[in-house]
Amino acid sequence: MSRVKVMSNLDFWNSVSKTDPSFTKKASKGAHNFTSVAPMYQNKKATEKFGMQGIGWGVVVGSEVFQEKEYGTTTILSYDATLFFVCPKSGERGEIPIHASEKSCYMTNGYKGKEGYMKIDDEVRKKVVTNAKTKGLSELGFSADIFMGLFDDPNYVDYLNFEMSLEKADDFEKESNAKIEELKDWCRKESSVYSAIKEKRTLDLLLVGHKNKLQGRCQLLNLDFNAYAKGFDVAYNSQLNVITGEK
Repeated sequence: MSRVKVMSNLDFWNSVSKTDPSFTKKASKGAHNFTSVAPMYQNKKATEKFGMQGIGWGVVVGSEVFQEKEYGTTTILSYDATLFFVCPKSGERGEIPIHASEKSCYMTNGYKGKEGYMKIDDEVRKKVVTNAKTKGLSELGFSADIFMGLFDDPNYVDYLNFEMSLEKADDFEKESNAKIEELKDWCRKESSVYSAIKEKRTLDLLLVGHKNKLQGRCQLLNLDFNAYAKGFDVAYNSQLNVITGEK
């Protein structure tokens, strides 16, 4: 009897959670630093999954509520609405609430002896709508890797860049062969670094870092990880013997 594959609750999430690093940038808000994703990139990914905005997904017409509230010299614009989407597998329609808030009017800080001034943001309505939709889509899994903090790990971003370069290649086989040659050259250069390490802890961290990076590349290129890791193991053990005084 054939078995029918049951869709996991996370299948959709996993299909949209990875973000192309070329559509991200570092940003800050107050003392908070973070990675932001291009809104149009998210819109495109949502359109790929759900269909045209306004038909397969989007903000429910008539659900938007804009409210302003003053806090001293600062005015905050809040936005509430309902985001709808049509499940690509079942065709069911879903809805989730979305929210955002931004400063629409505030006093700037003085700088170099100059007094601050009252600043009015004439694009604040666009910002709150964009922010709310971005957060709403993230709750469905879109660019979840950013919101889960994975972009704080340089190794994760490095892996994604490598993966995306293969996916975007016009000739996958040619690009893969080029990447394999790059990998071989990288292994040779990086394994030669071990002879300069004088402490075991540093040596251990170096090996772990190299193997983590190597594992991801071998997986994407369908290569034998152990065969490529062998050179690092040899370099590690050779220098470890030097550090510990063993022959």
